[in-house]
Amino acid sequence: MKVIVVDDEIPIRDEIRTMCLAEYGYEIIGEAANGRTALQLCRQLQPDIVITDITMPVMDGLELIRILQRTMPLTKYVLLTCHQDFAYASEAIRHGALDYIIKADISQEGILRVLDRARSIIEREQENLRKLENEQRNSFSRYALKNVWDAGEIDRELERIHFRIHYNGPNYFLVVENRLGSWAFMEIMISSTLEADKSIECWVLLADGLYGVSVSKEMDMEELMPYIRQRLRDSFEFLEEPFRIYAVKSHGKVLSGKQYMEEGRKLDRWKAQAFYEPGGICFDDSQIGEFGFRSAAHIEQIDALVAKREGEEALCRDVVRFGQDARLWPEELKKLLFLWLSKYISKLPEEAREIEGVLCEACDIRQLAQSFAEQCERHVSFSRRSEVRRAIRILQTEYQTDLTLAGIAERIGINAQYLGRMFTEETNEKFSDCLNRIRMERANELLQDGKLKIYEVAEQVGISNYRYFTQKFREWSGVSPKEVRKRGK
Repeated sequence: MKVIVVDDEIPIRDEIRTMCLAEYGYEIIGEAANGRTALQLCRQLQPDIVITDITMPVMDGLELIRILQRTMPLTKYVLLTCHQDFAYASEAIRHGALDYIIKADISQEGILRVLDRARSIIEREQENLRKLENEQRNSFSRYALKNVWDAGEIDRELERIHFRIHYNGPNYFLVVENRLGSWAFMEIMISSTLEADKSIECWVLLADGLYGVSVSKEMDMEELMPYIRQRLRDSFEFLEEPFRIYAVKSHGKVLSGKQYMEEGRKLDRWKAQAFYEPGGICFDDSQIGEFGFRSAAHIEQIDALVAKREGEEALCRDVVRFGQDARLWPEELKKLLFLWLSKYISKLPEEAREIEGVLCEACDIRQLAQSFAEQCERHVSFSRRSEVRRAIRILQTEYQTDLTLAGIAERIGINAQYLGRMFTEETNEKFSDCLNRIRMERANELLQDGKLKIYEVAEQVGISNYRYFTQKFREWSGVSPKEVRKRGK
């Protein structure tokens, strides 16, 4: 609790200053010899408690209290008085003073008793104000989430919760990317963290995952964000993966509460920027460019990246660079990569949905590039020869049909014997062995899933003879289809 002592008698101020009040949670932040000096000091330092003499030159204690109460109603006032000033003391208490101390009986014990009473009242009032402000903030948030944009009402509501918009300076927003699924739970965690942060003057929920934050002009949000994130991690240790929180500095011209809230409509752009900068904690809106849409040229660029055949790690790095250069909307980039992969994956809809889901769940460009590279390693040949790549693409997407080396060679337009030799040289695997492996890998997945009978699995992977399928599967895996199906169940 911050305390200011006002008395024209230096010995009285010295006596109070030398008391061990700091041990009990009180800090004397200033002293004054008269009411006028105290008035300036209080406006500057915003004390919690003012201990003031009644009779002083220039401005007395009663006048000081009357003036301060208009602008500092939460501050508590304690009077210092002599025996003959009881009438003044009674009048001062009627005007808002909390208590009085007789100078002749001044002691540390007496001072602490009055200060403790003041503190208990201040804490109770602050708690009540927090509850009231939270109710008003929640009311405003419900109003904001309904997108009812009445300009006058917005301004009145923001004023009611003491939310300060910087009309001539940058405004800040917090963006939360939630992977928990429950916004209600996430909002409880974020709000408890924001309420505990003394650097944040006020905040308001504008939409799911979007908070308006009012901070002092001196506050650097880039410095504040690591502390907010650390407090969240300390309080909710399990949140390392399920969420991401970052700030955006918006320079858009703001003349009203409605314009402030409309700045939040840039949320998609902010999230897109964060997608391409996974390590970012504070983004400047004025430095965020536009995002585009996929095209045929982008498909050709992906073709070139994969054709380099430098391995999964190198492909991951290349895709990150490609994404950052292309600056597509994240959903457009995900769709682009899925469409490119769809040329190589099975025509079974459940497999396509699985791969599409893996790509869509990527939270940033690094995760997306890693997922794409893994799927390429699994489904795409890194052969430099286009004929071999086409042959493998046919094997991977049409393994359910009756495929032969001669049939594929005819479709590609080359000699079957030449294709077979080139296939083995490029992949270190015979054509027939590659087809068998692809079929058995898919059969293994279906057997573990347990939804199909064994003969149905055989048919799904292009082998109509049950006995032949069982023999080939045992040769490939070392166990029978029945054993794999039993384990899956």
